[in-house]
Amino acid sequence: MTIIAAYENKDGVWIASDSRGSTNFVKWDLGTKLIYEENYTIGNAGSYRTFDLIRECNDFPEQIRDLDDLREFRDNLREIMLEDGGASEAQGPETLIHSVDIIIVSPAGIFDISNDYQIHQIQHGYAACGSGTELALGSMITFKNTNQTDGYEAVRLACEAAIAHSCGCGGDIYIDGWERD
Repeated sequence: MTIIAAYENKDGVWIASDSRGSTNFVKWDLGTKLIYEENYTIGNAGSYRTFDLIRECNDFPEQIRDLDDLREFRDNLREIMLEDGGASEAQGPETLIHSVDIIIVSPAGIFDISNDYQIHQIQHGYAACGSGTELALGSMITFKNTNQTDGYEAVRLACEAAIAHSCGCGGDIYIDGWERD
């Protein structure tokens, strides 16, 4: 399992991940669960195979500026999943073998893509996915409600909260983001 946390304010947008991988009773360190691109960063809390497919693909937009770019990203991801056997066209788009639980941050904001391939632009300034979601969201709403402004610190503390209180989260924390002028 995992934690991906994203936070946005007037100063910028940030995303963080832990490094723990786990299945049943086995845990291991996967390193970052973030895919760094020049103009956006993808955080994956879904299937490890989904993460591999995203990391190995060259057909995604060079830049994520808006929902049109995200639709292109989503459509390419869905096609790759079908080719890999990760989704079943015959059983409909909701039938996935490889789960999709993705947060994307870019200078344009925070977006998520879930198992049914819906795209949401996050309007309230923070998002999380993975087994530590509730813990990370609680940390970030507290951060926001106390008028803290350091987005880097917000995602770091969100991951620390998930690591401290969820056995599915752990390891090192990786952070990326953009400051606004």
